[in-house]
Amino acid sequence: MDKVIRILIAIAVFCSAFVSCSRILVLFYHPGPSHFHSYYPLFNELAERGHNVTVLSYQHVNGAHKNYNELLLSDIPVINGSITYDMMLPLDRSLFTMHAELWELYNLAEFERDLALHSPQIDLILEAHRKQPFDIVLVEQFITEFYLGLIHKLNVSFIGFSTCALPPQYYSPINLPDLPSYVPFAFSEYSWDMNLYERTVNWLTVKSWKLLYKFIQRRDNEEIRKRFGNDIPGVADIAKKISLTFVNQHYSYTGPKPLSNQLIEVSGLHIKPEEPIPQKLKEILDNAKNGVLLVSWGGNVKSSSMPEHIQHELVKGFAKLSLQVIWKWENVSMQEIVSKNVFTTPWLSQQDILCHPNVKAFWTHGGNLGTIETVHCGKPAIITPFYGDQYLNAAALNRRGMGFKLDLLEITADKIYDAVQKILQPKVVEAAKKVSYEHRNRLRSPLETAVWWVEHTIATGGFELGKAYTTDMCWFTYHSIDAITLILLSLISATYILKALLTQLFKCCCCRARNVHDPAKKHN
Repeated sequence: MDKVIRILIAIAVFCSAFVSCSRILVLFYHPGPSHFHSYYPLFNELAERGHNVTVLSYQHVNGAHKNYNELLLSDIPVINGSITYDMMLPLDRSLFTMHAELWELYNLAEFERDLALHSPQIDLILEAHRKQPFDIVLVEQFITEFYLGLIHKLNVSFIGFSTCALPPQYYSPINLPDLPSYVPFAFSEYSWDMNLYERTVNWLTVKSWKLLYKFIQRRDNEEIRKRFGNDIPGVADIAKKISLTFVNQHYSYTGPKPLSNQLIEVSGLHIKPEEPIPQKLKEILDNAKNGVLLVSWGGNVKSSSMPEHIQHELVKGFAKLSLQVIWKWENVSMQEIVSKNVFTTPWLSQQDILCHPNVKAFWTHGGNLGTIETVHCGKPAIITPFYGDQYLNAAALNRRGMGFKLDLLEITADKIYDAVQKILQPKVVEAAKKVSYEHRNRLRSPLETAVWWVEHTIATGGFELGKAYTTDMCWFTYHSIDAITLILLSLISATYILKALLTQLFKCCCCRARNVHDPAKKHN
């Protein structure tokens, strides 16, 4: 028996040798906590599996694994409860508003780029790579690609990761078709089922954004060449070398989309095993005979900054419900105003509470993490989006029949009551369970999937066999315009030749007929 155990241990040590020595670099530039926490479980799991993981970000992690190394950026406050509702206005999805939001994000990204590129942490990364090279880089994909200059200097394989729907500028390098006819723009309010007007707006948004992004790439090129030298290729050329991309979505709720070998859906990476709920909240949940409505609009925006008349409507609307309401609200004085069926708390363990069997519905802002938790727990949802991809998530849940959008400025006590009754209908509850089943039941868990692909990419030297060669094709070749042109020219030529032959044949036949019927010509 001891001999068998020794053999098994030897095999385990031998096998782990192939994965424990990998050095992995992770690059974040956006200070949003939700972006970081979407993928932190992957980095932590890689560290636990023996890899040396170095993470450049704005987020400090308490109690991280010993193989997890932090390089912290500074000088930008982490976006956490620092945004007020007046900063979100206007609350619409017009073509202008979407581009205004994207341009605001780019202005922030320019600031982030300048700080990151001139941070001493970049020099530390280059020095560490000279001493012991990194094996792979995982890089955030959002609004800018300036880190590709650093990746080119390191000369290693890299994997992109998107914390929300993949923006269209990242399609081409991974051979992903650009189909605005049924793939909605990342910041739009459409699902995959669009009418003619929506498809037109979606097409204009996608194409105009990709055009504007060329300016962003030009600015990135200027800055990375200042930092790393004029011999650095443009970011568009470096991007073609990407091994694959992780996207924090899943077809179960986002709908059908074209996929390629290089796009891996990993929605639910942050879902963790259930943990005990604080005693006070547990008692409320367990004793809620009519069920619970959980209300939480995330941590980035201050709930208390909401217009006062809407706060009053919320209080009145909750009082009309037979459900127990658990309301995440950072101002503790609100508890003195609300009715007896409402419990307010400045913080809560959202996933654990949401999955409690007595929670019947969730009122959310539609953030990506909250949306994934809604789907995971299989709860009907009211969605009140404020910004960015929250509108897209609202449209997706609505199209799946498990959620309904209620705009912030339209909130009244009566509409709250009506919305809750609507999402408690049996068909909505059943739709939520159906989507949850699809999201949960996969060949591998999201974490296992992501870890496997990182290790596989390292083992294969960058997943070269899975890369698309289409990145170097001209647009007319990619869309077979040359082949179609050749076929059309051939058909036109064949038609012309056939017409000429038929004309000559017709002339010959006519001449013979005239000779037969003309006696004079025949006599002569």
